[in-house]
Amino acid sequence: MMPSGPSAATVPFMEYIKYNLFTTFTPSFPQIIQVQTIYGCNARCVFCPMGREDNRIKGRMKDATFERIVEEAVKNNCKVLSPYLQNDPLVDKKMHEKIQLIRDVRGRKMFPKAKIITNGGLLTEQMAYNLVKAGLEQIVFSVHGVDKQIYDGIMQGPKFEKVVENIERLVRIKDELGAKHPKIEVWAVLTKEVEAQLAETKEFWKSRGISFKGRQLDNRANPDIIDTSEMANDDLEWKYAHYCTIPFWRAWILHNGDMVLCCVDWERTNVFGNIHDNSIKEIWNSAGYKQFRKKMKERDIAGTLCENCQGT
Repeated sequence: MMPSGPSAATVPFMEYIKYNLFTTFTPSFPQIIQVQTIYGCNARCVFCPMGREDNRIKGRMKDATFERIVEEAVKNNCKVLSPYLQNDPLVDKKMHEKIQLIRDVRGRKMFPKAKIITNGGLLTEQMAYNLVKAGLEQIVFSVHGVDKQIYDGIMQGPKFEKVVENIERLVRIKDELGAKHPKIEVWAVLTKEVEAQLAETKEFWKSRGISFKGRQLDNRANPDIIDTSEMANDDLEWKYAHYCTIPFWRAWILHNGDMVLCCVDWERTNVFGNIHDNSIKEIWNSAGYKQFRKKMKERDIAGTLCENCQGT
């Protein structure tokens, strides 16, 4: 069962269950929050809008703002706090300090867990050591295939050999420190080229003791920015994701404090509020957010970003 992206159309059964749960019993505070601590990425993946979107705001989140987010997330029992959004988290050279802050504020509580997804190109030996020592609980590497030519063509930045070396070194550092965490996984977006070498890819990571998951290709919701349809297998049909749970349990905060609709809302089509003006909880329970959830449940999505959000 593949982890579903924001526009997954072939929804696994558990996604359907999750949709019914959270649309019926929407929590009073998001269960997962992604935070953009800094704008930017060291890659230009062919299926990602990074560097192609027009309505972008570059910058870095102030440390005091991030700390306030962590404190509110801990207070309201948020389950996962991920300090990245529409960027590679390791562009932030202080990422380990962000992870340490989450663990320090959390204290003896179980939540929120700290998780990041990265392409791994910037994972130096020192950064790897710092992340393990800080208590990062999960790290997912976006590695699209194990053929160097295919990988380098998709990523357009990080080089395959270097990324594999960085991942293997993290595993070694974790073992040397006797650390339980982070849980290490590799995910790949299933373009037709990556799917063609899926068995080889699974074996490659299995031989290194690392679990692998395929992630469905989607259209990133805005075909005016990027069209990924040619990257999918010809026999796959693009469909609207009827059971998207995103507005019902996940929140997304840009470095300037804007709370946007989704991780693919690169154009900031829906900004529900700014955490410099209101708390996360106040924005999450605002009339605008509730109205959007109501429209989604009623499939009244004409004119919204969700209208064009499709997967394979």
